[in-house]
Amino acid sequence: MNAKIIILIAIIVILFSINKCNSSQNNLASKSIQGSTTDITHIGERENKFTRWLSSKEYQSRFKNKSAFYKRHKSYPAYIEMDTLGNRRIIDIPYEPRFYWRCTSARSKDEFKKIHIKETLNRGKKLLSLSIINKDGIDIYTGTWVSEDVFERESKKLKKFGISPPEFLE
Repeated sequence: MNAKIIILIAIIVILFSINKCNSSQNNLASKSIQGSTTDITHIGERENKFTRWLSSKEYQSRFKNKSAFYKRHKSYPAYIEMDTLGNRRIIDIPYEPRFYWRCTSARSKDEFKKIHIKETLNRGKKLLSLSIINKDGIDIYTGTWVSEDVFERESKKLKKFGISPPEFLE
């Protein structure tokens, strides 16, 4: 009898988890996503905040030991743009202690979905910014996630540069 109860509880937990995944805003399988929008009225502030365009090699070197680089500079990459050649430019925002971030670039839609689900459902982060480019007919995703509890604060910082968080569409 105890085994039946345990199996029943396990089934309920699994069904609840599946339902949570399916109804969550973070599920990209049933929703499409629109990248961060940029407000033209803030183009000057935004352009002044971007790093220069970094080659893929320079970008990889910068992120090889991202913790040391960003701790030393007391910032994190809040928004990253990539061009069709693989060059990237970054808006670094001052880093305030006690929150976690993750960024990824040059990902296919399927790769991005997997990372997004992992970061949001398993690690409690929200997608702060997303840049999407089309290269040779394929969408390439570059995004930054931050801890859910600092999302609003960090979104306001990006708004000063005319960058809005991505939107999930039905």
